[in-house]
Amino acid sequence: MFPEKTRKLEFEVEVIADMTVINPFDFFIEEYAEHFPFNYTKHLKEELAPYLCVAEESEALDKYVAGISREKEAIVNFLVDINSKLANEIQYGIRLEPGVQTCEETLSLKKGRAVTLPGCWCKSCASWD
Repeated sequence: MFPEKTRKLEFEVEVIADMTVINPFDFFIEEYAEHFPFNYTKHLKEELAPYLCVAEESEALDKYVAGISREKEAIVNFLVDINSKLANEIQYGIRLEPGVQTCEETLSLKKGRAVTLPGCWCKSCASWD
């Protein structure tokens, strides 16, 4: 509360941001995995078994994966390309439903038209047709 009427209210904010440049490609790749496709070593495949298990049957996912080139390619280029492809084909959308959306749902919804709230610039409040 303010004891008297005023014509002006000012806020002064100071932000200190660490603007350190980070190279997202500053990592090492095991020799066997420098190019896609590759095979995991037996030991590593056993350790990764829970993450390599296909948990859902999806005709759309099978079709999508079948469309990925199996030509030999540097792994970083492969990962950049597949991430770009996914970003161009599948759009983030706010879901109010609990749980994980299935591959089939994600691939069938693909990319819709963004509908944002009036005055919104951030797309965080967007819904997708």
